Amino acid sequence: MKNLHVSLCVVLSTLVILLSPNANAQDRIIDVSRTDTACGDSVHYYITTNPAIPLCSINVLTHYGDGQSELVHMNWSCIDAMTAHLYQSPGNYTTFCRIDSSGTAIDSFRKTFEILSFCNVLPIRFFYDENGDGAFNTASERYLTSPVKVEVGKNGVPIDTLSCTSGSYYICPASVAGDIFSFRVITAPPNQVLTSPSAGIVYDTIGTYTNGYPVRYFGLRCSGASTFDLSVSAVSMARTNAFVADIAAENISCVPQSGTLTMHFSPKYHYDPLNIIPMPASVIGNTIAWNLSSLKNNDPVRMWVRLGGGLPTGDTVHVDYAITPTAGDADPVNNAIIRVYTVTGGFDPNDIAVSPQGAIANGTKLEYTIRFENTGNDTAFNIHVLDTLSDKLDAGSLEIVSASHVMNVATFNKGGSNIVKFDFPNINLLDSSHHGLCNGSIRYTINAKTGFANGTKIYNRAGIYFDYNPVVVTNTVENTIGFQNAIPQINSQGSFKTYPNPAIDELTIETGSSTNCSISIANLVGQVLITQQLAGAKATIDVRPLPAGIYFLTVKSDNGVKTQKFEKL
Repeated sequence: MKNLHVSLCVVLSTLVILLSPNANAQDRIIDVSRTDTACGDSVHYYITTNPAIPLCSINVLTHYGDGQSELVHMNWSCIDAMTAHLYQSPGNYTTFCRIDSSGTAIDSFRKTFEILSFCNVLPIRFFYDENGDGAFNTASERYLTSPVKVEVGKNGVPIDTLSCTSGSYYICPASVAGDIFSFRVITAPPNQVLTSPSAGIVYDTIGTYTNGYPVRYFGLRCSGASTFDLSVSAVSMARTNAFVADIAAENISCVPQSGTLTMHFSPKYHYDPLNIIPMPASVIGNTIAWNLSSLKNNDPVRMWVRLGGGLPTGDTVHVDYAITPTAGDADPVNNAIIRVYTVTGGFDPNDIAVSPQGAIANGTKLEYTIRFENTGNDTAFNIHVLDTLSDKLDAGSLEIVSASHVMNVATFNKGGSNIVKFDFPNINLLDSSHHGLCNGSIRYTINAKTGFANGTKIYNRAGIYFDYNPVVVTNTVENTIGFQNAIPQINSQGSFKTYPNPAIDELTIETGSSTNCSISIANLVGQVLITQQLAGAKATIDVRPLPAGIYFLTVKSDNGVKTQKFEKL
């Protein structure tokens, strides 16, 4: 028997799989359409072979791209088969079909596609309008990766806000034909202004039966800034056997600027030149430096570092990142990051982390970081992450902090639970042999609700979907309501010592308390620059990346809350 050739096409969101005797043969064209009268999200798969070849022994195994799969037998006169799959959310999927004959694989086919057939799903996208003409040029312009906040209106009344980067699939609540939805940008990335639409708002009217609404585009472009503004961000994890950092440096102003990025890592880890991309300009002791040229708005440069380890769990490590110059920088506060990490178990490249960790107060803003890595031996074409939010989190307060790649966001409710989908279309994440080019991340903040009793737990974990492979489930992170910060700001029972003051390199803190203690350092305008959980009654904080000036150190413990001023030289 000759090998079968498979092709796939999309007609009104219905997938049609056509098989012919060989790759050069003319595929049979099948006319398939579906009117989405029930507002369903079911995709029908029709599988057909050349009728001249009776193929009663043919089975087709279909992986649907959302972690589900199904085996279908060719039992319609031995030449046809049909199946349908129910998707839970809009977005991009990669389907993989494998054709078996008498238990032997004889052919396979992979196809990527986007589902917009959910009724009342309105897609919006944000792009960087390089030439300022207001139109998205797919060849030369790129989607945004910086957060945007959008107000959603229904029939002239604001009903919702969205936080996203490159775009969103907005699932309209309780809508009927004739309802008019509007989307208006209320917070743009720093130094960016709208170029299109001219009115700054787009509209969609809900139809009676609509399989897919057109994408509405917002164009943004750099404007107004007369000085440069370098910044650095990092997603890092400290494990017993490795420290991994995904660092992004950018210039969020309109004036191109070159700079030097440095990473000062804990000497408890060791540098490995084979696990760093791109190669640095220098490595002196435990300081890595990269020279970056002509950084510009909405075009971040990424560095990836993996350090070797051998640390015990529970150990703490200091790591800081800084980008210079700071002289002439519009906002030098975002030029430095200081982090103290608690070392956790073995290295897992697909995980979730929360900050602050452990005990928190009601209403605390939590920051979640989800990391993913293509550990396979082939490119990952589409990736999406599903995060089922705890009912103790306020879904309406979710705000995107950063995304490593083009990402669309969709929020939907299933079984009473709020689920957020982070969709990375056409990410084309390289395989595991390409260190630093096979990983990505998401960071977002969300508020804990109020009114919970001490001891209440808040859990979170995510599912990561790489194309048509089974879901990869992350670890589970946990917070506990019960941090005693409802204590007078000045409590005679609470005391701590800091020295030296003024400080140059390090600031030592003695709290007299060995449990349930944290510190924060803020500048004179209240921006918190450093937070750290203290593992004992004494700790040392690396303050070298802080610009010279006056700062406030706040210590929270079971004994109380106190604030003290110190100077950084």
